Amino acid sequence: MTAELCRQHGISEQTYYRWKAKYGGMESRDAKKLKQLEDENRKLKVAAGDLSSVIQKGVMKEIAVAHAAYDSGQMAGWGTQTSPTTEILFVPLRAGATTWGILALRPRDPGRFLLREQLPLLDSLAKQVALALEVERMSVHALGRATTSGSSRSQ
Repeated sequence: MTAELCRQHGISEQTYYRWKAKYGGMESRDAKKLKQLEDENRKLKVAAGDLSSVIQKGVMKEIAVAHAAYDSGQMAGWGTQTSPTTEILFVPLRAGATTWGILALRPRDPGRFLLREQLPLLDSLAKQVALALEVERMSVHALGRATTSGSSRSQ
């Protein structure tokens, strides 16, 4: 009887017994969930080696615009001349010659543009944040030197 069923469904008896061992005690909904999880796992394994297959293409473009703002030290994205169609404004956090990071702003209404007066204010805010980061780094660095020189004196 088993051989007849396997022949009708086009599978070997070995496959039948393997499936019976794997799925034998499951309800049909549990077997469906397991199949979905296996399919999802297979997709994740394929995607794991290729970042662009995991992250949406739009996100990859936004990352490129953020890198451009970081590298150039100039605002890029929404409302600027550099990639104006991107819905995020990337503002470099720059103090002196050092860029500490990027401030990314996504407006609620991308159709609404920034006023000319707002850009210098936003730039000033970004510079103040960058200066605060630089002061913090300098104080940590100075504290590290004081700790190091203090421990060398005591020896």
